[in-house]
Amino acid sequence: MVQAGEAFDLATDGHSVMTIVQFPESDAAAFSAGRLTLATDKQLQQVRWLLETYNLRSRYFADHVSAVRETREMLRQLRACLGDPECELDLPRQRTIDPKIELAVTFIARNPEWEFRLEDLTRIVHSSERSLYYQMKRFIGMTPYRYYQRCKLLRLRMALLACEADSPSISWHALEHGLNHLGRLPGLYAGHFGEKPSETLAKRKALLLASERALAQANDSGATGEFADGCADGVRAS
Repeated sequence: MVQAGEAFDLATDGHSVMTIVQFPESDAAAFSAGRLTLATDKQLQQVRWLLETYNLRSRYFADHVSAVRETREMLRQLRACLGDPECELDLPRQRTIDPKIELAVTFIARNPEWEFRLEDLTRIVHSSERSLYYQMKRFIGMTPYRYYQRCKLLRLRMALLACEADSPSISWHALEHGLNHLGRLPGLYAGHFGEKPSETLAKRKALLLASERALAQANDSGATGEFADGCADGVRAS
């Protein structure tokens, strides 16, 4: 548990997933009052399993509504576990999906230039179209095409989050990522992320301006620092 404004060092092996959960001060004080947070092995294992399960599930959030619902449930269970070292969470004992489904979703996610053809997927995973369709709905809650569409929307969002104020338009980014029905794009995007593409871009621009002001203030006060910028590679650290 890190208090607001507290500095800390974090070492990772470069392949880690870090989940940051911000609690109200009242919750944080209650969790750590009179004892160390995660004081028992049981508590530590439950929190770890909960967060790992959530991170795996987040790969397959079907839309914004389901993402909010599952996140709230994860936070409810996390609060319960942090508040009681002996709490028993109702967590799944297995988190694996069918290898064929894993192969299908991995192919879709890692091949942005691929145009959707269900027969391609069935050939890759050695399954019938009907079986693949229903198995994907069962294991990840989405049909093959819905997951394909979600991956394109995720790539668009990452592009918008990485762009500068003078970057090409939203339409240009959408077409670059195979989203050709521009009239339907705002509603489709909002259904997945809870905001329109223009709102994502506006927030990104506001963040860049705030970063520039903070850097200018630091320079005026004599402090030194750098903001990592990887925009040449399509990614900007923030």
